Amino acid sequence: MSKLAMSILQNEDLARETVQDCFLKIAGTITGISVAESRRTKALIVIMVKNKARDDLEAEHYSTLTINKRFYVGSL
Repeated sequence: MSKLAMSILQNEDLARETVQDCFLKIAGTITGISVAESRRTKALIVIMVKNKARDDLEAEHYSTLTINKRFYVGSL
């Protein structure tokens, strides 16, 4: 999972945090998962990590844009 998050985020710390967040979310709902070692469960985890990584990347991107926008507007 870490490799997948890292391939999307290109930031090791953020990738670790993303995977940890996903596993914490899964841990909270583990009783609702019938077979923890099934292919569907593994696919669910991969999809969760991929989507969370993309969301984190988008949030990081918008955060950077906001900082840059403030800098340029303030310097005019």
